[in-house]
Amino acid sequence: MFRHMLARLTGRVPQARGAIFCDHEGESVEWALAAIPPSGNPLLTEYELKLCGAQLAASWLLLDERAPQAGVGRLRELEVRTPHGTIIAGAVSEGYYVVLLLAPNTRASTASAAVALRETARELASEM
Repeated sequence: MFRHMLARLTGRVPQARGAIFCDHEGESVEWALAAIPPSGNPLLTEYELKLCGAQLAASWLLLDERAPQAGVGRLRELEVRTPHGTIIAGAVSEGYYVVLLLAPNTRASTASAAVALRETARELASEM
């Protein structure tokens, strides 16, 4: 059921390369790769997607823990831009998060991708 939600997310976002749902330790709960990679981008592997989800765990969990202490509340979303693409992560429920990897040069579509990610995070939370 989770894979179907993630596959739907990657299908809705034209520049999506993959999506992964992770637990509080950065372990993948479920994942989905884009059926067709965005133009000019190599196909993302399962290993690369899982590695990205796991590597994000340390930053996500630290920020989520420290943000309330700084008076800004719990972490809801995180966006990281690199020369090779954009990573958007969103909170699902206590310690769980979902990550969407986007192809490079997606500035115009990042906002709509974030909306789609939020909707998927709510769906995932309701099924937990």
